[in-house]
Amino acid sequence: MKNDNKETENRSLWQKVKDGFSSFFFEPIPTTGGTDMPQKTNPEPAKKTPAPQTPQNETRDIFRKKDAPAPISPIQPAASAAPEKAYIPKDTVIEGNIVTSSDMQILGIVNGNVTSEGQISLSGKIVGNVEAGSLTVNSGTISGDIACTAGVTLTNQAIINGKIDAQSVDCNGEIRGDVKTSKTVILRPSALVCGDIITKTINMQDGAILQGNVKMPADKTSAQIYFEQGAVENM
Repeated sequence: MKNDNKETENRSLWQKVKDGFSSFFFEPIPTTGGTDMPQKTNPEPAKKTPAPQTPQNETRDIFRKKDAPAPISPIQPAASAAPEKAYIPKDTVIEGNIVTSSDMQILGIVNGNVTSEGQISLSGKIVGNVEAGSLTVNSGTISGDIACTAGVTLTNQAIINGKIDAQSVDCNGEIRGDVKTSKTVILRPSALVCGDIITKTINMQDGAILQGNVKMPADKTSAQIYFEQGAVENM
């Protein structure tokens, strides 16, 4: 009997210890307003908004636009620069030949042959042969033969001691040598030619002097001779 009471007492003591332990660690926290604290729940995952569907044809157009190379603007041609021009000053003397593809202006003296693919303008002196696209002698002197693919123009102070072979000759100066052209020869009032002329057309103006022969093509229809009153021809 004593043992039962003791066991009951021990159980009561253990129950008190247990209840005190539980109340210490597991006592519920009071809530405001007498309501229980809401239970914590796991939030629902956010719903993904599906991407708008693009029609198949439009998708192809988009990719085609992205893949297509950007249009290339046409290359604009550069503005053509002014042609270069070789210049020989008045107080300059060149000993030797000159070869150039540029136009030339010669005020000085050249002791040698001069070759240019462009135009030569001479107000100086050349002792040597001249080859050019075209030639203009203002107040200069050439002691040598001249060959031009285009025309030769001589002012009233120009002196040529040599032959001329060109497309045309417009002379108001002095030529001491034969002249051959594929088109025309014009002898202006101050012209003096001491030599033969071979050309299709010759025009001698009043005051021009020709000391030599004129030879024309065999085709009479293409040969033309014009003598103005006062022109002198010594054959």
